[in-house]
Amino acid sequence: MAAAIPLVLIAGATALSAYGKVQEGQAAGNVADYNAGVARQNANLAASIGAARESAVRSQNRAALGTQASALSEAGIGLEGSAADVMRQSTINAELDALNTRYEAQLQARNFDVQATQSDYEARQARYRGYVGGATSILSGASNLYTASGANWTSKTP
Repeated sequence: MAAAIPLVLIAGATALSAYGKVQEGQAAGNVADYNAGVARQNANLAASIGAARESAVRSQNRAALGTQASALSEAGIGLEGSAADVMRQSTINAELDALNTRYEAQLQARNFDVQATQSDYEARQARYRGYVGGATSILSGASNLYTASGANWTSKTP
């Protein structure tokens, strides 16, 4: 009976070690899942903020173009010839400002999406490492049990 106690202790330690490894993997996976969720929220927020900024830029540009057209008219220049070219170029520049604002927001949102994808991968890998660690603990414990039992399981040929 006393000889069985070390074997029971080895078996218990093996089970706890395997369980601990699996739990570590699960916990790390949960953290990575949370990080992925936060990154996705940040991507949505970046897209929303970008749309609002683009709208604000367009409003500011419309006001500036209106002021410019008013100033040209007030000066008696009108909106023909060179003045029309200036207005057309100002309109193009205003549109480029708005599109650049949109593009910056899209890049930021894409960056957050990439972070989310990386966190998803990290979650899967962490869980996999936990299972492999648990399996390794079981195999190591089985080897220790075999050694501690003093068993000789090799086949003997007559």
